[in-house]
Order: sequence, then structure tokens, then C-alpha cells
Amino acid sequence: MGSARVGIELLLGSDGQQAQEQARLLNRMNEERRQVEESLVEAAVAALNANRDLEHESILLVGGEGWNVGVLGIVASRLTARYNRPAIVISWNGNIGKASARSPEEFDLYAALDSVRDSLLGFGGHKMAAGLSIDRDKVELVEKGLKDYATRIGYKWEAHRRYFADLEIEEEDINPSFLAELKKLEPFGQGNPVPAFVLRGQIIQGTTRVGATGNHLRLKVGANKISGIAFNGVESLEDHFPYCSQDLLFGLDENNYKGKKTIQLKVRDIKSSFHPDDRSEVNVTGTSLWKGLARAVEELANRRPVVVVYPTHRSLIKHQSAMDYCFYPGKVLPIHGHLSPEERSHRQDMLSRGSAALYMMTASSLNLFLQQLPWPANCRYVIKLWLPGQVTGDFCWAENVEIAEIQPNVEFAMYRDSGDPVPGKRVLVYANLPATINRLRATWPDIQIESGLPDMGQRLRIRRRYWSDRQGALVSDGTRTLGWSAADRFEKLILLDSPLGWYELSLLAERWGETGAQRIGVAFEPAALAINRQFLDRLYPSLAVINQVWSILLRASSRGGRCSVDDLAFALKERFTLSRLETLSALHVLADLNLCRLRKRSSIMAINRGISGDHIDSLDSSPYWLEGIAERLVLSDWEERLISSLEW
Repeated sequence: MGSARVGIELLLGSDGQQAQEQARLLNRMNEERRQVEESLVEAAVAALNANRDLEHESILLVGGEGWNVGVLGIVASRLTARYNRPAIVISWNGNIGKASARSPEEFDLYAALDSVRDSLLGFGGHKMAAGLSIDRDKVELVEKGLKDYATRIGYKWEAHRRYFADLEIEEEDINPSFLAELKKLEPFGQGNPVPAFVLRGQIIQGTTRVGATGNHLRLKVGANKISGIAFNGVESLEDHFPYCSQDLLFGLDENNYKGKKTIQLKVRDIKSSFHPDDRSEVNVTGTSLWKGLARAVEELANRRPVVVVYPTHRSLIKHQSAMDYCFYPGKVLPIHGHLSPEERSHRQDMLSRGSAALYMMTASSLNLFLQQLPWPANCRYVIKLWLPGQVTGDFCWAENVEIAEIQPNVEFAMYRDSGDPVPGKRVLVYANLPATINRLRATWPDIQIESGLPDMGQRLRIRRRYWSDRQGALVSDGTRTLGWSAADRFEKLILLDSPLGWYELSLLAERWGETGAQRIGVAFEPAALAINRQFLDRLYPSLAVINQVWSILLRASSRGGRCSVDDLAFALKERFTLSRLETLSALHVLADLNLCRLRKRSSIMAINRGISGDHIDSLDSSPYWLEGIAERLVLSDWEERLISSLEW
């Protein structure tokens, strides 16, 4: 934009007034440089996008008449960052062009130019950056030669730039002492790059556009509101920040402003937490949950509700911690039979009014909703998570509602396995019973256990620790864990306990078939199936049990109208040998039937005795009871598949 002498004279000068004038001149030149840079980037992008075959171009070459040669290198860098391919930007002056070139790290730019040196007027540089001069008549020959070189070496580019991280850290790790340790590694540069860190599941807030054209973004990250700056290309993500959590790739820096030093994240890349680290996986054929959630965020940003439908309450719960981790508090609202009637009614009303949220619904709760309330006019997107062969309900949808059906492929062969430790191999283990998990701790000393952990952050830390070891077993309970579809990285998959449904197995074994084996070891006995049935019988008691609870509750009501859950559970255990779980489950059903109300502090009040008298004849109007019917159907389907496969 001018002579470098102005900057040298500013640094060496002793006249304060002259220094101020030189500083103002440099500032004006810098602003001019920014404007010229932006205009050339826009012109180059427009020219490249006009090429219908752009996605197949291995090397990008673009130019214009009289483009300012002082910013060609910056423009080439911006194009390389945007398209993740080598870029050459030419400024033509008559028949002679001067150019700057930049390249991703995996492509040797100097070697490519050297392969066409006979067609160039001159060139120089290194692997990732170069300058060259070219005759206009030779430009097509040079372009063809460079592309032929890329073909000969088998150069493959990706639509998105691939970053490599040095370490995943937690928010509490970002502190002055950690930054001081990093400074001991300086100076950073070629051969010693700035360390790249990953921070997952963060809330982004306090965003402010900065820069002459507003294409940079200042932001606050996480609970501690750590300052960050993201340069170029994050504009499209900003609308998503109020709805879903983000994973960040960044370097750490110290910002010194008016004498105050603060830690700053220099953000290199941002993605929604539910997207896989490898963005190319999002573009695989077929519908994926990632695509569905990305669409859900778009709907929320447009103030429209989204419904995600699950076969059963258990399958919904297996997803809920992941959904809570991905989306902001208040944006995820489960609707199922295990909620109190008051809470369920409140959320159903919100959906019916079209309040923007992601509603996780079981099939039975959705069926009841469609029978009782009008479908919201602004709800246009529904995700159904089913398995082939499962009863999905006879739903009638409005014409403007798009239904995305996600059916994971889990047609695996199963075989009998001893369940013994496998030295030197990575083993994925399914276990959901405390007794099994305690036995594993004693049997496999190098085991990592995530089963039973309700917090998604804890699960991610367990998996990070697991993959840092060379071998051993990871124990999971089939809960959906984010950023992980890595069953194909294991050498063996064993079921020590029985899942309660084929759908639950699909969450564990996703991509297991890509190993080629497609076989799952079964280390439990047929008695485990009986344990599952007994568990569901306690969780969803029979009509006879419900009447037993009702009879005791009526007696308590006649003596004062209120009793504690503990007193009721004790009385039922003494008289009918019912467990506390059965008691609480029965109270859920009675509350659904409007026969009792559960109050805070574990108290109960019997009401509306006249509705059913001393005996209840039907439970069909209880959402909680209907959840039990769906769970038993799924369990029965799983048992049939298992028995057929193993020929028990």
C-alpha cells in the first residue's frame, strides 16, 4: 500500500509530532489495505463460484486486471482457508501477471511450481507460500500442469479444513498458571506451532462483531465467560449460539488492553457439540441424527418447535443427557408418562401453542397428544427414532410437516461368549447392573466405566481417558454419548447384561458392523431375560397391584386424608410384600387417574374417591401405564431376536 520506510522512520524517530503524523498515515494505509483486501476477496470468490466444476478443482487459480499486488498474498491465504485447497491469485498488467500462492500444509506448493518452471517467468517460495510471475499466454498451460501434478501425486482435498488438536481441556484448566506454562514453550512458529486445544459443550454468549467489515467475532465462553476472538468465517454459526452448545478449537493468548492482562481464546474453529469431529461424516448417505439435530437448530432459530419421537421411555432417557448437553437449558422438554400430570399438561400446552423448544416425546405420549390437543401450526419438523418392525402408532400428520425417520442398522449376528478379560485388546462391554459392574472392577483392573453416569461431560472425560490408553475395556450402558461413533475401533463387543430392547443395543453398537465381523458376544444366561421382565413388572405394576395400593391409600385417607410415601410403602411391604419402586409406580398411575396427588415433602393426598369407588377397573387412561405397554413390546421383540439368533 506504500513504502515500508514510513514504518521504519516511525520506530527510529525522536520527534513526537512527526511520529504522530506517521502513525496516522500508517493507520490510513492499513484501513485502505483492509478495504482493498475485502473487495478483492469478494471478487475472487465470485469468480471461483461462477465455475460450476469448482468442487472438482484441485488447485484454484483466479486473477484480475490491476489488482493490488500488495494484498495478493492475504487474498490467497483467505481463499485457501475458505476452500481448503491451494490458491493462486494473479494481478494482470498487460500480458504479464504477478501472483501470490498459498497452500494447505499437506500440499507442497514449491514442488508443484517447480514442475511447471519452464512455463513461468519466475517463481520462489517454500512449501506453503510462493510468489511467481507469468505470461498471460501461458496461464492455461500452467494451470493444466499444476493440476496434472496434483493428479500424479494423488492429492486429495477435503471440503473442510482438517485441524489437529494437541489436548482436550476443561474450562477450569484455563488459568494464568496454565498460560505461564505455555509461554515456556515459546517462541512459536514453523516447526513449533502454537498448541491447539479443544473445549467441548460450551455456552457462547456476549457476541460482538468487530473489524472494519464486522467479519470477526468477539465472544464470551462458558460459565466463567472467558474472552475469545474468532477471525473470519464464523458469521453463519452466530445464529446457532443461543440454542445449542459448541465445541471450540483454539490457541491461548494473553490480551493486554490498557495495562490489564486477560486470557483470550484465539478461536480457529467452532462446531455444534452434536456434530462429529470429522465433518465429512455428516455428509454420508441416508438420514442421520446429526443432520436431524442441525435441522432442529434451524427450526428453533426460526422460533418453531421440533418434536423427536422415541419408541419407549427408556430409549428417550438414553438420549436425554446428550440432548441436555447439546442444547441450552429450557430448550429441551421431555414429554412422557413418567412426568407428573401437572408437568406433562404444562408441556403439552406449550407444544400446542407452538412454543419454540425441542420436545422429546415417547410414541404413547405423542399418540395421546394427537388425540387430545391440536397440532401446532408452526411445528413443521418431526424426527422419529424407530427400529424396523416396531409398532410406531397410526399418526396423521398435517401436509406441511416433514417426518425424518432414523432407523439405525443393527442386524448383527450374536454368539455365546465367556465374558472373560481379553489381554491386549480393546473391548466394548455392555453392563447395566450394579453387581455386574462391581464384579468387573475386581476382574479387569484397567477397565474404564461410564455406566450409570448421568452427566455427559463425565462420560466424555471417561472416554478421553480410555482412548489415551493402549488397551483395556470400556463399560457402557447404551446411553447415547456425543461425538462418538467409534464402535468400529474396538476389537470385541460383549454383552454381560441383557439390554431391555434392540433399540438400546443400536446405541451401543453403532458402526460396529464396519469392523467386518458384525458379531456380538453374549455372556449372560437366559435368566437375565427374566430379570428384565421382573424389573418392568415392578416399574409398571399390574391392575391388581394398583388396587392393593389404592385400598391402603383409601384407609389412610379415611384417617385424615394425607400420609407419607414412606408410611404407605411400609404398610404395603408388610401386607402385600410390595417394593418401594412398585409403590411409587402405582402412585404415578393413581395420579394419572386423578385419584391421588403427590405433593412435595413425600406426602400423598387421596382425592376423588367417588370416581372409581373402592376398585379400579381400567388403567387405559394412564400415560404411565401406556409407557409400560410399549416397554414390554420392545423387550419381547428383543427376546425373540436374541433367542432366534442363539437358538437358546
